[in-house]
This record gives sequence, C-alpha cells and structure tokens, in this order.
Amino acid sequence: MRRPHRQLPWLVGVALVARLVCVLAGVEVPPQDTPDYDEIAHNLLAGEGFVASSNWFGHELRAWRAPLYPVFLVVIYASIDDSHMAVRLVQAALGAATVALVYLLTWRLRAEAAAIAGWLAALYEPLITSANEVMTEVLFTTLLVAGVALAIESRHRSSWRWPMVAGLLLGLATLTRPVGLLAVPAIIAVAAWEDLRGWRAWRRWLPFLGSLSAGVIVAMLPWTARNARVFNAFVPVSTHGGFIVARSNAEAPDWRMPQGWRIDAQTFADCPDEIERDQRWMNEGLQWIAGHPGDWFLLGGERLLRFFYVFRPEYNVAFVVVMPFLLAGLWQVGAHPGFRHLSAVSALSITVFCLVLYGSTRFRLPLEPFFLVFAAVALQAGWRRWGMRFVAGGGAWLACNGMLRLQDESVRQVVVGLLRAGGLK
Repeated sequence: MRRPHRQLPWLVGVALVARLVCVLAGVEVPPQDTPDYDEIAHNLLAGEGFVASSNWFGHELRAWRAPLYPVFLVVIYASIDDSHMAVRLVQAALGAATVALVYLLTWRLRAEAAAIAGWLAALYEPLITSANEVMTEVLFTTLLVAGVALAIESRHRSSWRWPMVAGLLLGLATLTRPVGLLAVPAIIAVAAWEDLRGWRAWRRWLPFLGSLSAGVIVAMLPWTARNARVFNAFVPVSTHGGFIVARSNAEAPDWRMPQGWRIDAQTFADCPDEIERDQRWMNEGLQWIAGHPGDWFLLGGERLLRFFYVFRPEYNVAFVVVMPFLLAGLWQVGAHPGFRHLSAVSALSITVFCLVLYGSTRFRLPLEPFFLVFAAVALQAGWRRWGMRFVAGGGAWLACNGMLRLQDESVRQVVVGLLRAGGLK
C-alpha cells in the first residue's frame, strides 16, 4: 500500500476538534433507545446480567438489544466516568478515527481523491453531531467502515489474516446492530464475481470466504452461545427483529404513527416468553408481506423516500450538498474494482432497509462514509476537468442550500404538506 499523505494527522485533529466542540456545546439530543442501553449497562455493572425491564412493564428482556453497545457503555462507565459526557467524548475520538479510515480507504481506491474524502468526512455535519448521541451510531459506523475497508484491503494481500480481521470487525458491527451482517454477503458476492472465472480461481475465493466467515463466527459465537444457554434456542444476535419486521410491514406501520413505536402491557401479558413473542411478530410481518404484495411494494417505495428524506427535522444541508456528487461518483466508478464492494454493501443494505425494515435515516448515516468516498472521486474528477468553473458551480450549489437552511422550517412545512397530501406522511 502506498504511503498515506502527511496531512492525515491534520485531518484527524480537525475531525476530533469539530466533534469535541459539538459535544461540549451541550446540545440536548432526544434519548430514543438510550434508556434501554443505560439500564442494561448498569445492570451489568451491578452483576445482574444483560437484562432490561424498566421500559417493558417489569418483564425481563435478555436479548432485546444487541450486546456490544451496552458493553461499550460498561467499559466507559467503569474505567472513565459513569456519565453520558464521558461516552460522548469517547465517541468523538471514534468519529475522528472513522475519518482516518475513510481517508485510508479512499487512498487504496483512488489516492488522488483521498484528501477530499478525508476533509469531507472530517467536516460532514451528520457525522459530527452523531458523536453527541448516546446510541449505536458512532460505534457501528466505525466498525462497519473498518470491516469493509479491511475486506477491500485483503483483496490486495495474500495472507488469510486480513480477511479474518475484516470478518471479526464485521461480526462486532453485527453485535452492535444486526444489520451489519448485510455487509458480509455483499462482500462475498463481489469477491465471487471477481474470482470465479475458472476452476483454479476457487483457490483464491474459497480461502477468502473461509477466512472472512471465520472472523464473523469468532466475533459472534460467544454471544450466540450465551443466548442458546439462556433461551435454549438459536438467537444469533437479538430478539428485536420480529418486532421491527411486524411493525414495519402492516396496514398502518408504526413508523407512520405520531406516537412512534409502542408496545403495550397487554402484549407482554398475552405472550410473556421473549422467544415466542419474537417469533410471533416475525410471522405476523412475513404473513402480511405474503398476503399484500402490492401494498408491500408501495410501502417499499415510501420507505425509500423516507430513507433519503432530508429533514430530521431541520434541513440536512450536508447530505443534500453531497448527493449530486455521490450520484456522479457512483456513475463514474461504482462498478470499478474496490468501489464495487462499497456499491454492493450500500445497495444490499438499502434494499433490506426499504423492503423489509422501515427505511429510517438512522440506517443511512453509517453508509454515508461510503457515500463520501464516491462524492470525493466526483469532486476530484470535476476539478481536474473543469478547474475553477467547477469550483464556482460547487460554490453556487453550496450557497443555494445554505439559503434554504436559513428558511428550513418554511421549506419543511411545504414538503410535509405535499407528503401528507400524497398519503406519504
């Protein structure tokens, strides 16, 4: 691998400062899943095991959440300080590390675009503000980017250790959010497409497949074995999937409801067993899909719009500014060696997010470092081809979106009105 440019320390430093400023500004963030993670972490610290019950009417849930983020909190609470500020500071450092990973990944794929990708990631507002959320976003993003980057790097290495470490990181990402596992078949499929062009080629692909899969299994096996012991059932990661599938695929899915995702006490009374409840929900969701294919397809389109929605609730200038360059970069290099791994991971993830899950912008954020890589390639190509004319056009695009940000509430109300008129919100 070629030697990275000396500006990498500057990139990491600026990224860290930007995230620390955001964290220390003390901006309040809606808690969302934070109480669950906190309760599990404090129960682990108290020796009561991996369990949550306070938000679930006293019913003990022992695998409702994926395990790694609560364990991440335990390590911080036990070694640094039992506070959300300590978590946010650690997440700021992880966010800066992710910027380094984006730079190194782009250097491997298109060295001349690495600096652009690094600065985009360092100053990209959604990646900066995510450090302030005591949720899985930052940890998952770091592990996902690291796993995919190492998987791509391993394609240039002869040692089995590289794909195994990549698999280990992707397994840890899966233990943070189960959707992390989607990266594995995407990477394996691209490797198969590249390698399997003659019987001798199996000698390259099979070791890659074995090493990557072994890494995933090594990471996940202890937790899966723990679940088998606790539930006497096969639960690879969590018992949360059935609920998400059922409540995402219905006549009136929860993500449309003003009150959001809710589970009433009667649900637990009717089915107190955690495994049985998860299986019932899963069957309910799959049966609705099978029985309403037309409605399900329409929901998929609606969720695709939701995935790329640019108000959360304020106007997301950073994502909108990047989007045309992302699309241009995807068009230019999306099928090229190396880049096709990023394309496959993004495509498979978005397909599942929108056809099976609920298409939230929360799912989009961990893929955005890959989007920035494509955008950087397009920006570098535009500068090389058009020079200052390209800079002027980009500046005008940025200024236009900046003005929209100043009027974001008015624009948002218009957009929301149009979505409601179309039955999409």
